[in-house]
This record gives sequence, C-alpha cells and structure tokens, in this order.
Amino acid sequence: MNNKLLKILSSIIIGAAVSTSAVVPVGAFNTRSNYGNYSDIHVVDSISFANAVTIANNSSLNHTTNIVLDGDIFINKNVEILSSVFIDLNGYSINFLNGAELIIGGKIFSHTEDYTIYHPGYYVKKTQVVSQKESSSDAIYDVNGNLIGYEAKPEKKIVQSKYVWIPGWTETKTRDVYDYSDDLSVSIKGGWINGANGKDGRDGVENTFTDCDGKDGENGSNAIKIVSGTLHLNKIKVAGGNGGNGGDGKYQAIAHVPFFTGNGGNGGKGGNAGSAVVIERPNANLIQGKSVILESGTPGKGGSGSEANKNHWVGKGKHGSNGKDGKQVRAIEQ
Repeated sequence: MNNKLLKILSSIIIGAAVSTSAVVPVGAFNTRSNYGNYSDIHVVDSISFANAVTIANNSSLNHTTNIVLDGDIFINKNVEILSSVFIDLNGYSINFLNGAELIIGGKIFSHTEDYTIYHPGYYVKKTQVVSQKESSSDAIYDVNGNLIGYEAKPEKKIVQSKYVWIPGWTETKTRDVYDYSDDLSVSIKGGWINGANGKDGRDGVENTFTDCDGKDGENGSNAIKIVSGTLHLNKIKVAGGNGGNGGDGKYQAIAHVPFFTGNGGNGGKGGNAGSAVVIERPNANLIQGKSVILESGTPGKGGSGSEANKNHWVGKGKHGSNGKDGKQVRAIEQ
C-alpha cells in the first residue's frame, strides 16, 4: 500500500472519530438508542425546564419525553405535567419557591351539556294595605264660633298580611364537561424535590397604636400534587415546604392622656407545614420504587408576644399573647 493511500484512509478514520464525539447543545433533542423510544431534553434552569415540559405537553410524537437535569434548578411558578414524561434528576434537585408546586395531570375539556335545576316551591309573606273611608265629616269653625264648612275625615288604613305559595320551577343551564387524564404516567428518579418554604411573618412595629402585632408566617407548600394519572418515584427524596415563623409582637405607643398604658403586641401564628405529595383524586395513584423518602415540612413557630410599654402613665399594660405554632401534616395527604 502506497503512502498516498495511507494518508487518505487515515483522514477518513480521524474524521469519523471527531464526528462521533460532537457535543449536543443543551435543550436540544438527543434521541439515544440505549434509552429506547425516548427523546432527551437536557435542562439547566427554570426556563429550559418549563420549555421542556411545554414541549412534552404539546408533543404529538408517539413516545415519552425524557427530561434530564444538568444542574439544580429553582422554580417560582407552578409546573403542570399533562403528558407522559420521564424526569431524570441526574443527582440534582428541583427547588420550588413562592408557593409553587409540581402538578401531575389535570382535567381536559370534553364537551358542553345542558342540565336542569329544580327550584322547590315556597311560601312568601305578602302585605296588603286596605283603606276604609269614614262616612262622617268634621265641622270647621272660625275663632268666633261661626261654621265655615266641613272636612271629611281621612281614610283609616288597615294592613293585612298573608302567605302566598310560589310554585316550584325548573331552570336549564349549560356547563363544561371535563375528563381527567387517568392514563397519564409520569416517572421521576435520581435526586431531590423540595417544596417551597413559607415566608416568615413580619415583626410588629414598636411604639405604634395599630401595627404592633406580629404578622402570621406563610404556610409551607406541597412539593407534588397528583390530580390524575400515576406518578412513579425511584431513588428520590421529596420534602414539603416548611411553614414560616410568626413575627414577634412589639409594645404599643402611649397617648398623652391619663390611664392609657400601652399593651404588648401579640405574636403572629406560625405557618403550617407542606406535604411531600398530595393525591387529589381517588383515581390518581402514587407508586414508590426503591430508595424513596417522602417527608413533610416543619411547621413554623409562633411569634413571641411583647411586654407592655414600660413608660406607662398609671397602671402597667398587658403582656401580648404568643402566637400559635403551625400545624404538622402527613408526608402523603389524600
């Protein structure tokens, strides 16, 4: 074999090796044979994740979309998954903020239908005024006792009440009919999903008359809500959001009048914990595979009540009440 032929063959082999190692852009489709009938979409942030879910929801392809995380993502809006999809967390986490949650399934418009409502009959009280005219008249005299004329007596009004029966009747209305996508199948594996934590309540404002109480903490959000279909979980930890703590109370101001003491402000209530998974309908299902940990969040603590204003006039004011702690929930609510 001559040197020229060897050079040509070498260039072909090197070119083939380079082409097979090309990098697929983030967010692009990458169909890989070892995943079977799947289309891969790699995501790195909330925007690319939302776009991937939108593509999956609107896809007319006859296969399941595979969404792969390439980093931790933070999401502040609800994410609704309305088609069968496989989410590979790939060792990363989805963290929800501002009360957002992951919603699996939903209702789909089917048609409109007419329906009737029967309104039962009832009695209603009706009042009727009956006037009865007097037959006599009153004589009218001047200051000297001379008869001027006659004036008829005013009508005497008589009020009568009775109950009248209003018959029942039917009313026809139109409503939308929805079906639920109970054949939906969503699988999530290999990482963490954290529900949104509730914000802490603001402390009261010291030396005010109406704003000295602490504000309530926000409730922690549920991480996942299953409306329809089946959710499969494997090798994953899902935690509900923590409730926010109640704000502390501050003492009231004192007006420049005697006997106004200035009470202590009340502490705000702690927010309730969020569940890991909420199963909203009887036909919705949760299937737990290997190494699945589901935890509810931690309830928020109630804020502390404040002592009374020390600069009282005559008698000392009352100490503010402590706020109640938030409520604990189960990891799975249904």
